[in-house]
Amino acid sequence: ISYFFFFQAEDGIRDAQESRGLGDVYKRQTWECLAEFVLGVTEKCFTALTGPGQEVLGSKQMDEVVRRLQCSTQTPVPASVRDAVQGLFRVLNRDNSGTLEAHELQQLLNVLGPEGNQLVGMLHRGGTGQVDLQRFGEFIVGLGTASFDRLDSDKSGWLEANEVRGVAECFGVPLEVALQGMDKSMDGRLDKEEYVVFLLRHCMGGVEHRQFRQGVARLFSAGRSGVKQPEYHDMNKQDFTLFV
Repeated sequence: ISYFFFFQAEDGIRDAQESRGLGDVYKRQTWECLAEFVLGVTEKCFTALTGPGQEVLGSKQMDEVVRRLQCSTQTPVPASVRDAVQGLFRVLNRDNSGTLEAHELQQLLNVLGPEGNQLVGMLHRGGTGQVDLQRFGEFIVGLGTASFDRLDSDKSGWLEANEVRGVAECFGVPLEVALQGMDKSMDGRLDKEEYVVFLLRHCMGGVEHRQFRQGVARLFSAGRSGVKQPEYHDMNKQDFTLFV
């Protein structure tokens, strides 16, 4: 979309102040045009959020404004994480309906084991009985990233060998085996992308082979305190492009 601004030099007698030339005129008219444009966009946004005749945003509508602003400022999800989310969602969504129902989420619970009860309950509770890709992705990636942040004790942005050791213990394997499976860059440490992708793909393998995967629920649960229960809105999916 392109926007064009047209400027017009002033004619006639100006106020009794020293003129600073046409540059002053252009600058002032640019800001006037910009202000008019912003006000027009704001009015359209307000109209889209409110009902007929409504002049004040309610608390839920204000929450929605804040949530959309937060979504617009989030760091883009890496392609590998997005692909892993879509892959896990696809193997769970056996009827290809585009949403996960209770019996499909049960597959995820079978992979996580009893420790995953609360996690799956957080994802499913409060909804309409169905979870779409967007909500699923936001929740599961949120758990993974919050888990990483909690394990990253020195806040370096990496899981060094001493921090990965705790992950290896959850999986019941030696540190070397854990690094071999998770450290795709082969630099002896894990970044957030490597960690989250591994958890998601490990879950996907468990669903495909109908196997319990030791330690996954415990690691996801480590991030539970940093993730809110998903909120369900009757929103157009085009509003959310993070996992599309």
